[in-house]
Amino acid sequence: MTDLEYLKDNYNYNPDSGVFTYKKINKRSRFSIGDVAGYKRHDGYILIVVNKRQRLAHRMAWLIERGSLQDAQIDHRDVNPSNNSISNLRLADNSLNGMNVGIKKNNSSGVKGVSWDKTRSLWMARVQINGKQINLGRFSCMEQAKLVACEARERLHKEFCNHG
Repeated sequence: MTDLEYLKDNYNYNPDSGVFTYKKINKRSRFSIGDVAGYKRHDGYILIVVNKRQRLAHRMAWLIERGSLQDAQIDHRDVNPSNNSISNLRLADNSLNGMNVGIKKNNSSGVKGVSWDKTRSLWMARVQINGKQINLGRFSCMEQAKLVACEARERLHKEFCNHG
């Protein structure tokens, strides 16, 4: 039995809500048919134990709905790792997946792609594409740096653009 056949045989997946429920259970299980399958990991991703192995629910959803996983990454459009509705999922490579991230925890300006250049006392705007940082310039006004960074992200990141 393939992974896809096993999943379809043992779990119900609701493509609108992104929730998996048990279709079958073994006699020793503490769960009942119809119970929500899986648990939320510390980082927000939903894990489901399948054949004694933990599986990421968004990958299971993609496999059930699209029939193949390939080696690609699955990106959450809304950046919410718990939202596994099929309309929220899309194929991505490492670079595209990295574009769709919010503001980093160590960001001190509060604006994605904008930081303070202490040596020049100016706001610096940058954007990353294909693993390379592109310097967009330095500005006396943070709003101007923000505008330039946002425009560059929209132009370069296209549908994976995320302003944080």
